[in-house]
Amino acid sequence: MDYFYFCLTLLHVIAGFLLVGIPVVAAVDLWRRPAESWPFWRPALQQSAAAGVAAMALGVLMAGFRWDDSFDRAWEIVGSRWIFAFFELGFSLAILTALAAYVTIWPTTRWKCGLAWFGLVLAATNSLYHFPALMVVSREIRTRPEWLVGLEEPVVRQLLFSGEILYRWLHVALASLFFSLVWLRFLVGIQAEAHRTEAQTPETETTTAETTPAETTTGPTTKRAPTPAAPPEETITSTALATIDRSLQLGVIWGLGLMLISGLVLLLHLPPASLHTLLALGSGRSNNLMIGVVAATVAGIHVMLGDPRPTGLRRFLDVGLVIVAATAMLSDR
Repeated sequence: MDYFYFCLTLLHVIAGFLLVGIPVVAAVDLWRRPAESWPFWRPALQQSAAAGVAAMALGVLMAGFRWDDSFDRAWEIVGSRWIFAFFELGFSLAILTALAAYVTIWPTTRWKCGLAWFGLVLAATNSLYHFPALMVVSREIRTRPEWLVGLEEPVVRQLLFSGEILYRWLHVALASLFFSLVWLRFLVGIQAEAHRTEAQTPETETTTAETTPAETTTGPTTKRAPTPAAPPEETITSTALATIDRSLQLGVIWGLGLMLISGLVLLLHLPPASLHTLLALGSGRSNNLMIGVVAATVAGIHVMLGDPRPTGLRRFLDVGLVIVAATAMLSDR
């Protein structure tokens, strides 16, 4: 059961990372070059919305497996905020789904373009603000009830803006962006490989049936009504894909640096007893910390080196390293 619960936790965290991180990265990139990059971001936002549904389902399943007195204590304090957060999640998913389903081509009209981009920013910041913060606060209430002693209303706000929890929330938010950037580079690798395959495939000539001059028709001819054309849908070009890839590469490097800095600041704000347990040589928690930091750093260095001919398999190596880092960080919880 513990192994199954840990797998659920890992999948829940990964899905939450994609829900939070992809819309933020998409909003930044679409602000710079919306029309040419939208064919890439449209399916990415579909994945983000699907990840949000999966994260919610896995979270409910996890709570059902492990509900105890600590969950009751946390629910008494943050239950109303979680109910409100579920409505916020539905709001964000509705925006992402509407953009991915109905905006086949990025609008050129200024007000339509601004409305679409504003909706994306709203969905991105809504998820980024609510879910990492609520996850961190709920966990601390469950595992460290002594934090509640002496606190006055509103408890959640006081906990959230305390040094340790605030930096923990920042670290989780940056980890969401880092994982999403690595995942998006994996998607770029898949599409770039597909473009190369299409370019190398010889074009096949299609033949249509034509009547020869010798053939005549005696009966009356009937004209068929033209078939209505499907709505146009843009495809990403190799040039636009390469531009997105360079931006994602730079984002991964910055994301890794900021995530490591936030982790160091978080360590400085931990209580002495927790810091000693975490950094004690030979302990399980210190080994997990070292594995997580090394795996994430190796993934960042591999991204920094770049690859002139990206492939999905090669990019999945970076995703695997980040999953190893997440597994190590979660294994002591």
